[in-house]
Amino acid sequence: MSQRSTHTAVNAVAVADEALELLESTREQLDTLASLLRAIYRATPGVLATLSSPSRSGALDTQYLAGLGEQAAVDWSEYLEQQTEQLKSQLDAAGGAQ
Repeated sequence: MSQRSTHTAVNAVAVADEALELLESTREQLDTLASLLRAIYRATPGVLATLSSPSRSGALDTQYLAGLGEQAAVDWSEYLEQQTEQLKSQLDAAGGAQ
């Protein structure tokens, strides 16, 4: 393998490693977002008890949207985790993981 080919391969491995780190950190951020939305969802019944009837609709919407957001964040986090593991395996098989 020529020096240029080796340099290109090393750069490709570095880029792949950076991409994997980005996927992992994005997944961690999604987990944090899911936790926040879960807390909002769980706090809503207590808030509902203190509100008058006209205000309850907004709180119910908040609870519903927090539940949807949490599920979306969890789904994306799980998907990114699976994709990251697949990419790591492919990189290992190509002899590129450090």
